[in-house]
Amino acid sequence: PAQSDVWIPMSIPNTFETFSAFRGFLATVVIARVAPTATLASASAWLMTEWERRAAQESTSPVDPQYRFIGRAVHDLKAKGALEPLQTELVGKRRSALLVLLGATTLLLLVTCANVTNLLLSQAAGRRHEMAMRAVLGATRGRIIRQLLAESVVLAVAGTVAGIALAPVMLGAMRALLPAELSGVAPATIDLRVLAFACVLALVTGIAFGLWPAVGTARSAPAETIKTGGRQATAFGAGRARRALVGAELALTVILLVGSLLMLRSFAKLMSLDRGMQTNEVGTLELAFSTARGQTANLGKLQAMIGRMAAIPGVTSAGAINDIPLGPLGGIAVQIKVDGAAAESEEAVTGSKYPRYLMASPGYFGTMGIALKRGRAFTAADDSIAPPVAIISESMARTYWPGVDPIGRTFTSAAPKPITVVGVVADVRERSLEATDLIQMYFPITEQTPSHVALVARGPMDSDVLLARMREAVRAVDPTQAVFNVRTMDDIVETSVAPRRTNTLLISAFAAIALLLSAVGIYAVVSFSVTQRRREFGIRSALGATGSGIVSLVAQEMTLVAGIGLIVGVAGAWALSKVLSSLIYGVTVHDPVAFLFAPLIMLIPAAAAMALPARRAVRVNPAEVMRAD
Repeated sequence: PAQSDVWIPMSIPNTFETFSAFRGFLATVVIARVAPTATLASASAWLMTEWERRAAQESTSPVDPQYRFIGRAVHDLKAKGALEPLQTELVGKRRSALLVLLGATTLLLLVTCANVTNLLLSQAAGRRHEMAMRAVLGATRGRIIRQLLAESVVLAVAGTVAGIALAPVMLGAMRALLPAELSGVAPATIDLRVLAFACVLALVTGIAFGLWPAVGTARSAPAETIKTGGRQATAFGAGRARRALVGAELALTVILLVGSLLMLRSFAKLMSLDRGMQTNEVGTLELAFSTARGQTANLGKLQAMIGRMAAIPGVTSAGAINDIPLGPLGGIAVQIKVDGAAAESEEAVTGSKYPRYLMASPGYFGTMGIALKRGRAFTAADDSIAPPVAIISESMARTYWPGVDPIGRTFTSAAPKPITVVGVVADVRERSLEATDLIQMYFPITEQTPSHVALVARGPMDSDVLLARMREAVRAVDPTQAVFNVRTMDDIVETSVAPRRTNTLLISAFAAIALLLSAVGIYAVVSFSVTQRRREFGIRSALGATGSGIVSLVAQEMTLVAGIGLIVGVAGAWALSKVLSSLIYGVTVHDPVAFLFAPLIMLIPAAAAMALPARRAVRVNPAEVMRAD
């Protein structure tokens, strides 16, 4: 739906007889609504029965065995089901990614809650003397809890208001990150239900995690607190709770860091793949010729457009292809029958591999930077009158002519006339960067000009200038010709990896925020501890304790907590990393680099957060501390 603006009747019937050579790929999508009296399972079972009946008929028919497809199609359909829900087709590939992002959001929320709770615990501990005085002066326990809870609510409301104010800004960033396929189906908008849910969640978490410190403060004994001057705040129970929260923060952050590193390494692997083409400095635009004008007229127009583009100052070469690599169309794949000795190979006999059917101009391979490995490229002489020729990819050469030079070999496709292989080019990642099916065959575009064509031009100039001059070249030949998808090849590559880039950026951003919050949490706990133990550090200094000894004493409190948090985090990431299996490429879910570096990255801000309060502890003046007492 996102790619369609105009709908016309399907005037050509897509029968098996009409598309006999294309049974592996019919250029249509069949959409059916299940009857109210049926279910998806029953409709699928009925359709499967019909397929099996047709396959049985075909197995005994005199049709060439190379064009028997239904039996193999039934086998494939049994594995995945004859019918698939339309919702699965539209958003099925995004479901896993969205669930992973939801999980990452939940982890970040928990890190934030732990951080806020820790800060509130520290604040409450520092105010125990104040609350004790209020209790002595007549304040009830309920009133003290209400006061502290009111402060938590104010904090939650302030955060909620700030979030609402930032929502439109963040929404703009989300729209830029969302891939076109997903934004067309589920555009990013500020949905009132989602906004209400987020606001309620912020308020509930603020109240819930503010209630714990409030109750703890109200339950303390006022007389004992006043007697000790408030230093009871360092009681074992309160300190243990704060350390446990910091450990939980670290564990959750490590899980996010591992996920982020896995996604980053996967994305880096994907972008470093050999694409089989050089996409820099290449512009492209697409157009559709009118079939009413005839093949000869369209070919003349196409050649004139290519010639004008090649003559643009600064353009080094130009060409055309029926289906641009990494484009949205997906192209077609057909079965072929290999002639010669190599036809006895399993792949040649069964036809289980369907080469991609592409039509290219003579200048296409040079413009796209596709290396010619053997043989020759197309020439102007390869037209509809000349004997049929084709250029194949290296994967196709290995599949159909293993260990044999394919140059000069022949094969047949829909027509019985043999097609001669005249060249071998590098494998091009046509469907997607992670695609492994790289079997491609190219035919001269002058032999049979397609109605849909993508023009490409290479030139070392600004991309906007290049695309504008390409448009001008088309209009100079035919001012009425409409063009679409005017963009650079680099833009096409970026669009093809947009879903992965979005997931990687969001999870990495979550991990970075969690890392910052964890560092703040560690700093808050250690800083509060240093403040509470200031008298102790002064006495130790007066008795001869060295600076390194005091630093060690401060660090000792959090070292064990950090170690446990990191270990739990690595174990949790190891257990949860399998959920990323569908989102990563080129690395394993238990990639050792990610699991090694995530704890190390966490240790850097953790060490810095502990070092700052430790330095303050070393600088405590014993005389000032004793005078204050």
